[in-house]
Amino acid sequence: MTAIGNDIVDLNCVSDSSKYIDRLLKYAFRTSEINYLVDTEKSISSWIFWSLKEASYKSAVKLGLQDRFSPKNFEVEITSLNRTQIKSVVKFDGHHFFGSSDSQDKFIFSNTSKSKSITNFYSEVFPTKDDYQSQSELIRLELLNNLERKLNLKHLSVTKNEELIPIIIDRNSNIIDIDLSLSHHGNFTSFSYSW
Repeated sequence: MTAIGNDIVDLNCVSDSSKYIDRLLKYAFRTSEINYLVDTEKSISSWIFWSLKEASYKSAVKLGLQDRFSPKNFEVEITSLNRTQIKSVVKFDGHHFFGSSDSQDKFIFSNTSKSKSITNFYSEVFPTKDDYQSQSELIRLELLNNLERKLNLKHLSVTKNEELIPIIIDRNSNIIDIDLSLSHHGNFTSFSYSW
């Protein structure tokens, strides 16, 4: 299993006040991460790290490694960086999750996986209304339309398994072998999948 995880942060919905960021750093970050952030644009970088931690948590849950989000347990290490694309390794309890983040003006979007490279992978971000029901409906509709266009898969639905992990099933309730992650925050939703 590739154990895809993703997360999105709507930058219009997060605080960039230094007081809030300092509290976030104390709660969620290790000393090595804080030292890295001091040398960068702390506000944006802290949300990139947060997004990678959230995505890695989703990956860990899929592998049965974690059942509760404890952000300090996930250590982000940046491996390459340019203006909008960030590559990373997120370490957790002896495991490594390979991540990438896309930092835009309005959002940060991160994906992680247990696999360093994934051959068949697709992800997308959508603007949406800031209410859970609209977001949930839109992301599922967009995902299913995308699966039909790209993979010619029809008559599918999105549900969650016993661990509350989103899965794809056909009309006979058979699970389709697609590793999937969904996210929403503020006015953005996203999906990522591999097949």
